[in-house]
Amino acid sequence: MSSEISTYIETLLKKKNKDNSYKFWKLDDDDQKKAVAGICFTFGALFIIGLFANLISI
Repeated sequence: MSSEISTYIETLLKKKNKDNSYKFWKLDDDDQKKAVAGICFTFGALFIIGLFANLISI
């Protein structure tokens, strides 16, 4: 016979193990493409701004 306390503890342990399985962010393929494109766009814009600023200072 199982008591209510033991079933409660078992459900808490199962929930805790389930929560620990998602330690990392899981992104869809589309989200990863958008993130990479955004990072590339940001670095590209900073590079162009840097070149422009360098040309003006000459």
